[in-house]
Amino acid sequence: AAPGGAAEPLFTALHVVRCEARSRVWAVQTKALVASAGPRAGAETALTFTATPRYTYTIIPSTLRQGQEASFLLRAWATKPFTLSKTRPLEINTVSGDWSKRSAGGPRGAPTWNANPQFWLSLPRRSFVLLTLERGEDLGDDGDDAGGLGAAGASAGDPDAAGLSASF
Repeated sequence: AAPGGAAEPLFTALHVVRCEARSRVWAVQTKALVASAGPRAGAETALTFTATPRYTYTIIPSTLRQGQEASFLLRAWATKPFTLSKTRPLEINTVSGDWSKRSAGGPRGAPTWNANPQFWLSLPRRSFVLLTLERGEDLGDDGDDAGGLGAAGASAGDPDAAGLSASF
């Protein structure tokens, strides 16, 4: 809340990203950003853009501050028939770890590399996975920061690594 107990103003923004297929956007490259509006404190944020059938467009409404909660209604109008649907929510898990004197095995290729902490990930079917590693001194007070989906987590083996998007 703002000083004096008043509700903090809600600033919203709206972004449209061009994608080759229906995909979740992990990071935005400037050339893929079709339109952007906000942040605005008003009750409505609006934008216009020209869409072509060659692409799918990912629409991303956002608030100015991470963790700020509010409901919203997204409306779309077009001069031709279209579909608008919500993506599936992300499955996110976090686990903490540390490198101690015995478990700091060094870089890949070092003879002690296998001493580094290791974690198992299993999935019931094929899925794109984004992993990020944040250093302990960069985390919040609780040591668990599920935000920060930065481009540094992209895998070079990912076919969509250049655009950081993947179909779900």
